[in-house]
Amino acid sequence: MSNVIVNPYAYSGEEPYSNTDFFSDPGLWLEQQPTKIGVSSNQLNYNSVGDGSNDAASYDIGIELSDKWVMRYKNTITTLTDGGATTCRFSLMMGSLPSSSSSSVSQDAAGNFIQWFNTSLHKKLMVSYADNGRPDSNPTASSYIPAVETKYIEVIRDGTDLTLNVFNDATYTSLNATVSTTISGTVSGLRYVRASNRVTTTSANIRGYIEDLALYDTVPSPP
Repeated sequence: MSNVIVNPYAYSGEEPYSNTDFFSDPGLWLEQQPTKIGVSSNQLNYNSVGDGSNDAASYDIGIELSDKWVMRYKNTITTLTDGGATTCRFSLMMGSLPSSSSSSVSQDAAGNFIQWFNTSLHKKLMVSYADNGRPDSNPTASSYIPAVETKYIEVIRDGTDLTLNVFNDATYTSLNATVSTTISGTVSGLRYVRASNRVTTTSANIRGYIEDLALYDTVPSPP
């Protein structure tokens, strides 16, 4: 099962309230700069650059998630370019605001982001959340160092616990890295899938694409 929003009762025989193929209809995404971050060919393509503009894209799932949910997706990085001393970031998060509000605008959010620029200390995959702040304002680094390769990403919110898992395989069984943080604050109203760059100026670059996005409004492992 992939590309679906499933309610907590689906596992006990109830029908899910929404089955969503996130990438089949690009018109359902609010894209600020489609050539930078946009949906085509059943995938979300990202070219996160420090161009000083808001290049984000978002998808309104039509509900506000509870404080227990799981996001999974296949992430393929195709290009990582070092830059100067200013960071380049690409994030995929659940947020309280659509992409018309950039990643510099205060909001509630939870998810993860890739950080990449000129030194090894700043090449990270982070779990992060925001309680009326920048989506990347409370980062915690995983041990996984981004590379030009495919990994399977899982974000789990369980109340105040926020966990990022990196897997090597599509069955989400071969764990590569894991990291958790504790959410401080409410962090509510999450209804937008947000893919965004950090609005800054840098020569660093993160490029790739996301497939098989799945969002479950429950904590138990998806079937």
